[in-house]
Amino acid sequence: MSEIEIIREDNETKGRYIARIPGKPDAEMTFSKAGTSRIIIDHTGVPDALRGMGVGKALVERAVMDARKAGIKILPLCPFAKATIERTPEWQDVPMRPTRIAMRSGPAQHLHRDDKALRRARRRDRHRRAYAAYLDKTGLD
Repeated sequence: MSEIEIIREDNETKGRYIARIPGKPDAEMTFSKAGTSRIIIDHTGVPDALRGMGVGKALVERAVMDARKAGIKILPLCPFAKATIERTPEWQDVPMRPTRIAMRSGPAQHLHRDDKALRRARRRDRHRRAYAAYLDKTGLD
């Protein structure tokens, strides 16, 4: 197997990790920044040509190593990233566990800032899935 090259691209609010193997399609993992103390991994996509090669795990591992280096936590909303982190005992210092949101006093302005970021990430993910389904249905890809 060829060496996996992982590149990080990010800006003030979001970013992604791209895994490249020469002659193969790219894999990616996207994340959103929730303040300065945590990131939210919201999607991991690995093409069929790279499945079973450990590319997805390498993407998550790079995010974990970068989070440790920066002293931040990871909230893995992506099911693959969440399962991979939970299965790896030596990564248990990095994940942030989501907390229950108490809706006692009304709308979102009473939520903690990080809970708002979590809701925005979930909403963005729902919109991405709906748009992808629309493109598949209409054939506009």
